[in-house]
This record gives sequence, structure tokens and C-alpha cells, in this order.
Amino acid sequence: MLPLLGLFFIILTSLTVVRIGASLLELTGLSSEIASFQAISAFFGIGYTTSEAESVVNSPVRRKIITTMMIIGNVGITTSMATLILTFLDNSQKILIEKIVLLVIGLIIMFILARSKAFYSVLKKITANFMNKNYQTFLCDYEEILGVSKGFIISKIYVKNKSWMVGKSLQELKLDKEGTLVLSISRVPTEDDSLFIGVPKADTIIEPEDILTCYGRAEACHCLATRLKGINGDREHKIQIEKEKEFEKLQKLEMA
Repeated sequence: MLPLLGLFFIILTSLTVVRIGASLLELTGLSSEIASFQAISAFFGIGYTTSEAESVVNSPVRRKIITTMMIIGNVGITTSMATLILTFLDNSQKILIEKIVLLVIGLIIMFILARSKAFYSVLKKITANFMNKNYQTFLCDYEEILGVSKGFIISKIYVKNKSWMVGKSLQELKLDKEGTLVLSISRVPTEDDSLFIGVPKADTIIEPEDILTCYGRAEACHCLATRLKGINGDREHKIQIEKEKEFEKLQKLEMA
């Protein structure tokens, strides 16, 4: 029975390490889905050849997290296999069945715990506080900072030829009145323009095939992404401005 308890401990520790790794990656700015996938890939050594993985390892902090996950993962998998063999070695049929039942029940409980959002939320807060206090790092919950749970998002908008924004400057577009900010522009490079425009100025002209990184209300960003040039586009712009005014009024009431 002792090897079985040891196996449970190893599995539980492995799941906790994966969740801690995911929370650390998320606190560096990755989305929760990508952070979870990359943490699992690094720990188990599978599927870690995607383009997302390449962008992850470009960051020194994320690279350290991934490297640590890989090392712990290799140790954990090897230890688990050895303990699993010891668990079912030289047992009578009755004891073997009992151990299989206990193993299944234990795995179900651990799976439920691993999928618990409450457990992950508490673990992420503890991890962030520990890292910030002991290692002089600055990790933060970007979803909380950006107000994702309050209806705000960061989105990438591909500008088509018939887009309402084409040929206009940011000053002319007045997207801030809709509750949307353009954080950066990725552009097909030419002789005069660079590939990436960080913090674009008011006189920056939006061109076809630009990719805008925008921050704002989810509804406003989605509307902007599909808006076409012409009278209908101008009408949608005015509608979003009115909705932003209503949203600001609600915010003032909540703060009062």
C-alpha cells in the first residue's frame, strides 16, 4: 500500500507543478489557454514544437520557467513509472483489484482538483506573491489589470481593402470616442515604413493589410473589425460613440 500512496503523492505533485507552471506563464502575459498548453507540453515533453512555443522561449523569464518544467517533468515521469511497477508487483488477485479501484478513485479526485478554477485562482495568487517577494520579479495578472472580466479585451484586427478605416489617420477615426485604443500596427514592410509601429501617432494612416492590436470594450472591437467603408460604416461609428457615452455614465454611477 505504501508504493500506491507514493504514486498518489507523485501524481499530485506533478499536477501541482503543472498548474504552478501554467500560472507563472500566464502571469508573464500569456492567455490561460496557451499557458496551460505550454506548461503541459513542457512537463510531459510532448507537442512543444509549435509556433506558440517559439514565441514563448524568446522571453528569458518564460524560458527559465519552461526549462524548469522540463527538468521536473522528466524526473516525475521516471519516478511515477518506477513507483507504478512497485505498486502492482507480487500481489494476490484480491489485493490487486483493491489497488486498481483505489488508483482509479484517486485519479478521479486528482483530475477534479486539477480542473478546479478556484484551486487554480488561489494557486496563481500564492505563486505571484511568493515570486514577487522572494525573487524580485514583477509578475502580475494581466487579465485583472486589463479588465478582461469586465468586458474589455485585447484583439488583433486585420484591415481589409473595404474596411472603414482604410486611408484615414487615427486622429480622423477617433476610435478613442468608441472606447478603443490602437496599441500597435503590424505592416507589410516597404522602403519608407517599418514592419512594426509601436504606439502609433495620431497622424498614422491606416493601410490595407495592416494588423492592428487594439484594446477596448469587446463589442466595440468586434464591431470595428467588421465595419466597412461608406454610410453604414459612419453610422456604426456614431452608434458605438453613443454606447461608449452610456458606458461611461454607468461607470460614474458605480464609482459614486
